[in-house]
Amino acid sequence: MFPVSNRDNRLGLKEIVVGLENEELSKAYKLQDIEKLKVINDQFNNKSVTLFSLHPIMARLFDPLVNGQTLLFRYNFTNNTFTDKQTGSQWDFEGKSIEGPMKGKQLLRLPFDEGYWFEWAAFHPGTKVYS
Repeated sequence: MFPVSNRDNRLGLKEIVVGLENEELSKAYKLQDIEKLKVINDQFNNKSVTLFSLHPIMARLFDPLVNGQTLLFRYNFTNNTFTDKQTGSQWDFEGKSIEGPMKGKQLLRLPFDEGYWFEWAAFHPGTKVYS
């Protein structure tokens, strides 16, 4: 319906992506991958980022730095929470620690853009794609 500049065939045109941008850098994550993995620990612009998903078509992006320590997370299938590998604390989908040494701490939520791949790629040529 609309002409697309910078067409990029690395993903399907209507693949839903979560996009990050900072200055001239950009990166896209397939929402389907985040939903499948439940948690992604990654690097963007030389900083750690963490993505959570517990519900269809819903993701959260956090800065995993707490008290000067970068936390790495894994998903707990038994109770739909996330556990950081460093302290064993449990975290909810909103990035709040609900149990363990970090109880009461809150991860900083970061902004992102969600949309179709064709639009993200059109406005962010050369974007990296998480794999």
